Amino acid sequence: MRYILIIALAFVGAVPAAAKSYVSLNEAGNQAFQKGDFPNALDLYHQAEMERPETPEIYYNQGNALVETGKYDEAIDKFQKALNTDDVHLQAQAYFNGGNSYFKKEDYRQAIEWYQKALELNPTDMDAKYNLELARNRLREQMKRQPEDQQQQQQQQQQQQNRDQNQPKDQQQKQDQQQQQQDKKQEQQQQQGDEKSKEGQQDRQQQQQMQSGEKQDENEMSKEDALRILRALQEKEEDNLKNAKRFKVEGTYHGKDW
Repeated sequence: MRYILIIALAFVGAVPAAAKSYVSLNEAGNQAFQKGDFPNALDLYHQAEMERPETPEIYYNQGNALVETGKYDEAIDKFQKALNTDDVHLQAQAYFNGGNSYFKKEDYRQAIEWYQKALELNPTDMDAKYNLELARNRLREQMKRQPEDQQQQQQQQQQQQNRDQNQPKDQQQKQDQQQQQQDKKQEQQQQQGDEKSKEGQQDRQQQQQMQSGEKQDENEMSKEDALRILRALQEKEEDNLKNAKRFKVEGTYHGKDW
């Protein structure tokens, strides 16, 4: 980018102390600018502005430093303020560098407008002519790309809409999967519970069978005891009958006493 730094204002007669401070700060800013130390240059230009507010030349220098730091909107604002001067040469330079700022922003319509104004003030400015044609070519390319960009933007919007529409479905599918997993887990738990219940029932049945067997054994023992008792009674009864017969025989003896 072409830069023409404003060194200082021309003073007629005695130079005030404030003007000397402004000139020195401006010169220091220019030196920092030429060294590539743009933040320091911008700081020095601001200090010079405080010494001489509303000075078109310092606005112009500030605009140049802002362009180099990538602050194009602020730079354009400074170049616009720098136009408030009767110096045609300064106006032409402000339009030219302002056009460059718009060009970097890819605002080619505004860049073309500012380059044209620069050429109106300085028709022999070949840099302005070259940049003007370059901005016109870029604008034509930009206008050709717009339908493609619009189509791409529409496709992106349609894709986003499709994603938004599918999102409830995806959420529903996710919920269904979670519900299926939960149902399956509950089914497994229920099966495990049924198996445990069956095992418990089998254990109870086995216990009942064992208890029933024990009762049967007790009943069988009771029958044996009863038979044993019955036989004992029968034997006892037989003994009683024998004793009774023996007593009867002895009691009925009628022999003579010899």
